[in-house]
Amino acid sequence: MNWLGGLWFCYCGSMEQQHAAVAILPAYWLVVPAAWRRDAIMVVSLGLLALHDPRLIVLVGAASLGVVAVMHALAARPNRLVMVLSLAALAALFVWNKRHGASAGPLVTQAPLALVGVSYLVLKLAGAVVDAQRGTLRPGGFREALAWLGFLPTYPAGPIVPLERFREKRPAFDRAPSTTTATCWPLCGSRSSVARQ
Repeated sequence: MNWLGGLWFCYCGSMEQQHAAVAILPAYWLVVPAAWRRDAIMVVSLGLLALHDPRLIVLVGAASLGVVAVMHALAARPNRLVMVLSLAALAALFVWNKRHGASAGPLVTQAPLALVGVSYLVLKLAGAVVDAQRGTLRPGGFREALAWLGFLPTYPAGPIVPLERFREKRPAFDRAPSTTTATCWPLCGSRSSVARQ
């Protein structure tokens, strides 16, 4: 299994749909040029998120712009105030999501949420803000942040992959996997274990 199949497995449940996803994988690896694979995965991820809730696309896009702006501001001049204000904004988003949720959601535990996945986004973004303040996260671009925040296979069960680790795995998008054991195979293991595959 690879990324594209993992995206579909995360979104659909029937065996027929899952078999269809596996059937299109060879075409994906043959048709999509290696340099475009991460962008293709980003588009598919965002499309599937939009099918679930179109508001998530606006949220992920705005969060991507925000995290890029904060990374660049903190890279130019580390400033605790920028970090604190960023974390306060994320906390406000989290609290808003809990307080203004719909009365019913797909799961009983999601009933009080306005948007499913906001807690996950808040945790990812808070980690990026803290890493940028520490100087361990170099600034990136909008497409990179959008691909990182919108990467669908990690939404259902994690893990929360830091942006820097997501960047390290960039070359793995350009290779087909040799195993079918993990949906998110480029994010699993170290750089050397990915190179051995």
